Amino acid sequence: DERCSVTLPTDVDVSLAFGMATSVDLQHLDLGPLHFGGLSRITEMPVLTHVNLNHNHLGDLGVDLLFKALVDAGSSVVHVALSENNIGDEGATTIAVSLGSLPRLTSLELCENFIQERGSMAIAEAIGGLVAGDDVDMEEAPAVGPLPVLSVDLRGNRSRELGARRWAEVICNHPDLKFLCLAQNELGLVTKENFLDLVCAAVASPACSVLDLQDNFPMGYDVEACIC
Repeated sequence: DERCSVTLPTDVDVSLAFGMATSVDLQHLDLGPLHFGGLSRITEMPVLTHVNLNHNHLGDLGVDLLFKALVDAGSSVVHVALSENNIGDEGATTIAVSLGSLPRLTSLELCENFIQERGSMAIAEAIGGLVAGDDVDMEEAPAVGPLPVLSVDLRGNRSRELGARRWAEVICNHPDLKFLCLAQNELGLVTKENFLDLVCAAVASPACSVLDLQDNFPMGYDVEACIC
């Protein structure tokens, strides 16, 4: 509701909150990169555990500022939510590269952004400890080791078939990933095969208890006959 929205002036810098607060919850404020100009000067985030910046305008640049600051400060953040922030593949790749330096991070929420196959695959590979590259034979690839992530929400992005294949590889073997949402990700845009791979991977998973795959067939494929 636009009547309830608040827009912070661009000269307001919210960076100090990251160095003092346990939870930074700044939603629906039209925040962009300019509001985080001082993050690089926040060298310690001793009590920060939750970052909720849903429904803003960070974009890829803002994501880069945020995750670089979290990593450089040695943050112990456990949950980051950045839904509806105009994040694309570059931002998703930045997140993927940063995850290994945020060992306490267990929950990632990136709903309703513009992350496509490349960005989704990068995040999957980082969390699963997989070797990057579409043409890598995963059975022969050396194990890097999965990250201790428990929950990933990518609803409303565009992971599509290649992303589905990568996530199937992750959830089939990940020892901790309990929740994965790939609803509304066009996983069946061209073929239903990788979608079915995801379903079978969930059945074989040692940990996954919730796999949300709603609304992934814009072409109207019938997948009700899937049996794993």
